[in-house]
Amino acid sequence: MPKSSSKENEKKQSKSKRLEQRQAAQDLFVYSGRTQKEIAEIIGVSEQTIVRWKDEGKWEELKGANNLTANQVISNLYKRALELSADPSFNADRIAKIASAIDRLKPTKNTLTSYISAFIDFGDWCKKKGYLNEAKTFVKLQKAFIQDFVNNA
Repeated sequence: MPKSSSKENEKKQSKSKRLEQRQAAQDLFVYSGRTQKEIAEIIGVSEQTIVRWKDEGKWEELKGANNLTANQVISNLYKRALELSADPSFNADRIAKIASAIDRLKPTKNTLTSYISAFIDFGDWCKKKGYLNEAKTFVKLQKAFIQDFVNNA
């Protein structure tokens, strides 16, 4: 293989990894409530890089717009479909549209976003049930999992 082709492949892989890191950092910022410093440590980039990405990607706006996780939206859609099916003026087309929306929201594979969403839901459940000490242990394990996921992507 010519050297230039090998270098081009390395550049593509490096760019791809950087895009993965940026998306993972965005997901953590928008969904996890972690600090920029924590995100930088998890992703393996400088805090300045996180600040730059956050500003370029307008993550603060995304964070405000994403108060609901995908799982919560799907749950709400299921409830709405159930309500519609109980309505005497049952409209199958409306339920089909809801089912289609649910299918589009469900991830086709496990993504970092889906893991983070599940971790957040689980953390909320732990807090609600009073498992605060256990939740602290799980947060450490979740952080390690995310680091491994990003580094091996």
